[in-house]
Amino acid sequence: MKRSLAALLLVGSVALAQIITTSVTGTVTDPTGAIVPAAAVQAVELATGAKFDTTTNEKGQYAIPSLPAGAYRISVSKAGFKAEQVENVALVVGVPGTVNVKLEVGQTSETVEVTAGAEIIQATSAVVTSALTTSQITDLPFATRDAVELLVDVPGTSTPTTPRSSTVNGEPKGALNITIDGMNTQDNMLKSSDGYFSYIMPSVDSLQEVSMNSSASGVDATSQGGVQINFVTRSGTNQWHGGGFWQVRNTDFDANYYFNNSVGLPRDIIKLNQEGGHIGGPIIKNKLFFFGNVEIYREPGSNLYSRTYLTPSASSGIYSYVTAAGVPQQVNVLALAAAANPSLPAGSIPYSTTVNPALAKTFALMQSAGALGSVKRCARLLHRPHRL
Repeated sequence: MKRSLAALLLVGSVALAQIITTSVTGTVTDPTGAIVPAAAVQAVELATGAKFDTTTNEKGQYAIPSLPAGAYRISVSKAGFKAEQVENVALVVGVPGTVNVKLEVGQTSETVEVTAGAEIIQATSAVVTSALTTSQITDLPFATRDAVELLVDVPGTSTPTTPRSSTVNGEPKGALNITIDGMNTQDNMLKSSDGYFSYIMPSVDSLQEVSMNSSASGVDATSQGGVQINFVTRSGTNQWHGGGFWQVRNTDFDANYYFNNSVGLPRDIIKLNQEGGHIGGPIIKNKLFFFGNVEIYREPGSNLYSRTYLTPSASSGIYSYVTAAGVPQQVNVLALAAAANPSLPAGSIPYSTTVNPALAKTFALMQSAGALGSVKRCARLLHRPHRL
């Protein structure tokens, strides 16, 4: 069982990697603008040291597909030219980048280094993308730790009331598709009325990148909507990183609401505590990494709810009703079932003439607990810890 589970997790991670990746392409030329074929091109992910190699074709073009999103160093070398390194090439999930490189004549032992970052040209796709990186995710202020709310600030987003009511570019909520590491996390039964909501709350500390494609999405969007909202979780790097937090909201710290004051009501009771932490780092440098994040949500409070129970007579099969003339009547549905059984066609399953034992036991427990009548209202103190 353990081996099977490990295999499934591995297959799942590989499948998701095909959905949450990006790519980089470009053309390598010499000082005169002529193409340079057979040049060695290498992309190195700065955080993990992972290396991806290719060479330019006869037209001087190269392509490196299926790259994890992140910052890269692009290196190009060719005999008779100085090696060139382009630092801090930031690639976003689902958005192909184009980095063109011009080599200078010289020895390969000489290196031209571009440290200010490359000008990435999105030349292979018409996708319109807005992206937030790790620093923006953690530095931008917002009311909760649910990263979906960060997207209310993205151009084209309209929020008439709460963040959950938001739409993008005037499109219906059914046009929104929210994924975490390539997996849809919406309530697809209610997508048309509650599309701007994720069942799995993407915690800000666990995210590497947030992106929203609002036009001309590619085949990686799997035709799930006109607006693609992608959350990419963090992975470990060659550096150890960690952190912790504790957020508290308490009635003692809050002022009263205006509307409570206006009618003479006291402050609402709120005792919200959120705490957690994260840590990540290398297991084997440049090869194997880990990252873990935990959050706990505690909010004791009160809740008023109602439930409907069968009366003792109804639980034994005797139902009461009123005729069109307003006359109260009673009927034993179990007796009606017994009377109808002889007239059923041969081979038919007969109607049940007794109460299901499991239901009868449940009804008895309700009655012994005093839960009688059609409706019983009660208030109960709830304590709901959630591990995210």
